[in-house]
Order: sequence, then structure tokens, then C-alpha cells
Amino acid sequence: MDDSATHATETSDTTEAGNTTASLVEFPQSESGAIASILPDTPWTTAAVQACERRIARAWLDDPDAPQCVAVMTPADPDDGVPATAYLFGADTPCDALVAWVGEQPRPLDVICDDDVGLHVYAAFPNAEIAEIASLWFEHLDSVERPETPGVRRLRLRDVDAVAALGVPGLLRSFETLKDLLMVGGASGFVEDGRVVAAAFTVDQSVNYARMFAFTVEDRRREGMASAAARHLAASHHEQGRLACALVPAGDPAAQALARAIGFDSGARVSRYRLV
Repeated sequence: MDDSATHATETSDTTEAGNTTASLVEFPQSESGAIASILPDTPWTTAAVQACERRIARAWLDDPDAPQCVAVMTPADPDDGVPATAYLFGADTPCDALVAWVGEQPRPLDVICDDDVGLHVYAAFPNAEIAEIASLWFEHLDSVERPETPGVRRLRLRDVDAVAALGVPGLLRSFETLKDLLMVGGASGFVEDGRVVAAAFTVDQSVNYARMFAFTVEDRRREGMASAAARHLAASHHEQGRLACALVPAGDPAAQALARAIGFDSGARVSRYRLV
């Protein structure tokens, strides 16, 4: 991590939230966009990066001038049943401050981190529920061609009502509105008689990666439309210089089958620890 985060204050009475936690200093939320530049840009950190850029995340650092440990908390989504999520980052240093910080946060809380940090989290909180997540991505920008499947196209502003009618949960965790998602993030899909029957959405993105989520209405599943929409969207991101990626729960066979159909060629394991 570099030293870009130079505006954090070191005393509890000058941070916006007014507190410090176990050697981690809270960074002013109004300036959290600066945190995005020091976070690792990986396929599993896109949510943390975009939440910081939008200034909807809260962030804590061990050293404002040369941070080695950073915690980023993204808001809960009660409508989707998702609690606040903490992303933990440690740069080859002891994780005591991160673990102590986790211990002082309200529950429920999801914690996402790599295995090096996760071992310390689980040792401190052995009752945490662990979920393994596959972080998948394309390694090269030229690895996806636009599918020739008839009917798949980019979704545009005129499709916003049809997208809203899907009622897909969790689409707006990183975008303010569906119009914002369609124009800034991007989506591809199939529209029949004014109805979106399958689509792939950009749920969050960083400088180098765009994380996708695909959905098909129940009566049109198993027709290959979700994977075609996802590859169409991936090709669009690759043309803009971002690699498409996805997070797939290990216990979700349908999502795993879809990921195989999309054709991701690289992957790694990330753990989610749920503290209740």
C-alpha cells in the first residue's frame, strides 16, 4: 500500500465518527475516496473500492501516513438480508489491530479477507460462520469475444422500467439508481416484448476489474441466455480496459455452472466470516 491516505486524523475528537479502535484510526467518510487508491485492486475487492469512491464506505487505518492495515466497511442491505461487510487488508504485518477492530464492531457482520488475515480472524472468533467464495476472472482483455447469440444486446436507459420489474435484489449496493447502473456500470441482456428475461449486470467496479451478476427469469432458465448476456457484458468491459470478474459461493451449484459457461480462466479462494 502507498501513502496516499494523508488526510486521516489521529485523534478521536477530529474524525467524523469521533472514535478510534484498537490502533486503527477512522478516516473521515467525506474523504474516503482517497482510500480507494491505496486498496489492492483485485477481483474480490471491487465492492470496497467502489464504496470508497462513492464515499458510502467507512474506513480505518493503522497509520494515516503509511498504512499497512486497513479495514473498509460497506453498508448493510436490509432488503437483501446482507449485513454490513468489512474488508480487511494487511500488508505482511501482524493482524492484531485488524482482529481487535473486528471484535468491537456491531453484529451481525460479514468479514471478507484473504486466508492470511482470515486465519487470525477465525482464531479469535471460532464461532464465526465460514463461507468459501470463488473469486473468478478473465486474465486477458482479448479472452472474450461478443457472443453471436441472437437477441442479446446492451441494456439502455429505455429498459430501466423493465429492469426494475425484475426485482433483482442487491443491484444498487454500489450504484445510486438503476439509471446509474445502466449508464455507468453497464448491463447486457435479452428483452422480449418489453420484458427483460435474462441479463448480466455490473454490480461494482474498480480501475482494473468489473464484477458481474447474471439473472434469468424462472420460466426461461436453462436456455444459455445468462451466460450469453454475461459474455456480452464482459466483452464490453474488456473493450474499455476492465477485466470481468465474479464472486461465486462454493455451495451454489447453479452459480458454479453459470461461471463455467461464462468461461472464466482464472480464480482464487476468498473466505467470508459471518459474525452474529
